[in-house]
Amino acid sequence: MTRLKFIQDKSGNFVAFRMQGHAEYANENDIVCAALSACVQLFEQSVVELLGEEKGSFTADEETTEISYSLPDVDNEKKQVFYLLISSFYKYVTRLQKQYKKNIYCETEVKPC
Repeated sequence: MTRLKFIQDKSGNFVAFRMQGHAEYANENDIVCAALSACVQLFEQSVVELLGEEKGSFTADEETTEISYSLPDVDNEKKQVFYLLISSFYKYVTRLQKQYKKNIYCETEVKPC
């Protein structure tokens, strides 16, 4: 199962996410894993294109299968763009989770500060 955790600030804005694990929908040609991977890549590329941040706070560890991304240090205007991008990513993942409940688990956590 792929587990995702989206972190929100006290205002409710998503500021980070962490994703780990394989969807295990299929041994080969796993459409759920492919959908999640494509979405992460689109998110990352959108951040680079729209915020001008070369990967920002993006990390990927193939050994642990963990991918994470957090809000880069940008001005307020770019923060609003980031909030829109990560919110869209969250909405896509939660829709996908409804279709593949055995393969995706998504949760949110509010950052205390």
